[in-house]
Amino acid sequence: MRPQALKRLFSAFWKSYEFASREATACVRLRVLDENLTWEQVCGAKACYLSHVIEAGWDKSHINALVSFFINLDSHPYNHTPEGKQALVWYRAHVREEWHRKLGTA
Repeated sequence: MRPQALKRLFSAFWKSYEFASREATACVRLRVLDENLTWEQVCGAKACYLSHVIEAGWDKSHINALVSFFINLDSHPYNHTPEGKQALVWYRAHVREEWHRKLGTA
């Protein structure tokens, strides 16, 4: 490859790398901790999360445990008040964190 073409190639690579790095940094700043999500956001993300763990080939017993966990949260009496919903969001976030820590998939 000629030196000028190589220089253009590296220049294009670094520009795209810098752009991707800026995008990633922006996403980190916009990140919301699980415990600060709304109940509606948690419910909306549930199906997506389950589809990804299925696609990732997680063990069926782990998937079934997650489904059971979500069903229990959805049917919990705390769902009748905004404060109760937020308590369930906090609980789900911390149980998820502990569950992944025990599985070694944090």
